[in-house]
Amino acid sequence: MEDIGDVVKGKQINGEFLSESGKYYVMNGGIEPSGFYNDYNVEANTISISEGGNSCGYVQFNACPFWSGGHCYT
Repeated sequence: MEDIGDVVKGKQINGEFLSESGKYYVMNGGIEPSGFYNDYNVEANTISISEGGNSCGYVQFNACPFWSGGHCYT
């Protein structure tokens, strides 16, 4: 069987470092971004899956680079 990808858990950022606008959005456990950050840890064209809460299991295709937070898998 051939590997088609890896599942990686994101890295949490303290909320005090997030802003209301910016170049890279931060995905955590929700459907909408938690805020914006000045760096990204996931390349464009990546699928993300929300962990926990009301949106647990929410799947999203991300066409842009973004920051995957501690409640997000990519």
